[in-house]
Amino acid sequence: MQLGTEVERSSLRVTLNLPVDSEIEFIKNEVVKYNCVVTQNFSVNVAIACFEKCVPYISWIYDSPQVSLYTEHAKYPTNFIFAFDKAQVSRLRAVGINNIFYMPLAANMAYTSRINISKQDRLRYGVDISFIGQLYRLDYLKTYTDNASKEIVDTLKKIVGEKAFDWRKGQSIYDTIPNDIVDKISINDSDFEYFNLIGNKFIKETILLGPMIANREREGILSSAGERFKTALYTKESDKEYAGDVLEMVKVFGPVSGEEPYKIYACSKLNLNLTLRTIETAVPQRVFDIMSMGGTVISNYQEEAEELFVPDKEIILFESLEEFVEKTAFYLDHPDIRKKIGERGYRAVKEKYNYVVALNKMFDIVINTIG
Repeated sequence: MQLGTEVERSSLRVTLNLPVDSEIEFIKNEVVKYNCVVTQNFSVNVAIACFEKCVPYISWIYDSPQVSLYTEHAKYPTNFIFAFDKAQVSRLRAVGINNIFYMPLAANMAYTSRINISKQDRLRYGVDISFIGQLYRLDYLKTYTDNASKEIVDTLKKIVGEKAFDWRKGQSIYDTIPNDIVDKISINDSDFEYFNLIGNKFIKETILLGPMIANREREGILSSAGERFKTALYTKESDKEYAGDVLEMVKVFGPVSGEEPYKIYACSKLNLNLTLRTIETAVPQRVFDIMSMGGTVISNYQEEAEELFVPDKEIILFESLEEFVEKTAFYLDHPDIRKKIGERGYRAVKEKYNYVVALNKMFDIVINTIG
C-alpha cells in the first residue's frame, strides 16, 4: 500500500441509508480488528457499529446530496465525514453535523497508470467529443407527475426552463419550488421521515428537479454536439434505443466498464462533463478520471472547478449552450492548445488530486483530532 498501511477489503456490500440489525452485528464483530474503517459514501450501519465499538469511521462522500448523512447517526463522535461539495458541507454543519470536512475527489493514479492505449484503441474510441453517462429519462418521474395537477407540472416545467443551460456562478435548483406547490407534490413523506435533519422540500427538489434538468441539458448539449462534431455517447443498456431516437446525429453505445472508460478518455479529443445540479459547487468524479488519462475535459461551470483547476489551462469550462459550441469548435480547430490542456490537467491530478494525497490528508485530520 502506498500509504505504508496494511489494508483489508471487506466483501460485505454495506447498506447506506437504513439500519439493518443483522448487518450492524456483523460489522461490529469485524471492526474491532482494525484501527479505523473507511467507506466510500456514508453508511448508517457502519456508523452505528463503529460508534458502539469506539472505532474511528472515515467516509469519503461522492454523492451530493447523500440522504443518509441527514440522520442523527451522522453526528456520532467516531465519524469523520469527508464531503466533496462545499455547499453540502455547509448545509450539514448548519444542521448540527460538526465532524464533517471538505475533501475534493481524486484520481486513482496507481490504477490508471497501468492502462495501455493501443493503436486499435485510438481507432475505436477516437472521436471529437465523447460523454459517458445516462440521459436521465423521465419515465420514473411519472410516479410523481402522472396524477399531478396542471399547476404542479407547469411550475416544474417553468423552473426547468429557467435553470437549464444556465451554469453561471450561484445558480441553484434549491429553494425554487414554492412552498404551496411542494405540499401538493405527492411523494410519500413518510418514506423520508428517517432522514429527519432535512426537510421534504429539499428532498422533492432533489428527486424532481435534479433529473428533469439533467435530461434537458444532456439531450440539448449532445444534440448540438452531434449536429456539428463527431460525437459518441456511452450509456446504460436500457437507454440505448431511447438515446438513438432522440440523438439522431450522435453515435450511441452501451455501458462500459473496467479499463474501457479510461481508454475512451485517453482517445477522445474532448471529454464532456455535465454535472448533476444536485452537485451544487463541486467537481464530480468523472473529471478526475478523465484527467488521470491525460484526456482534455470540457465541462459546465462549477464554482469549485475554477478553484481546483486553472480554466483554459487545465480544464475548459462553459456557462451556456452557446459557449459550449463555441469552445468545442475552437479547441477542435486548435489541437496543440487542446492537448496542452489535457497534459496540464494530468499533472494537476497526479500531483495534487490523487488517492494517496487525499487519504494522507484524511488520516492526518483523524490523527490530529483523536490524538
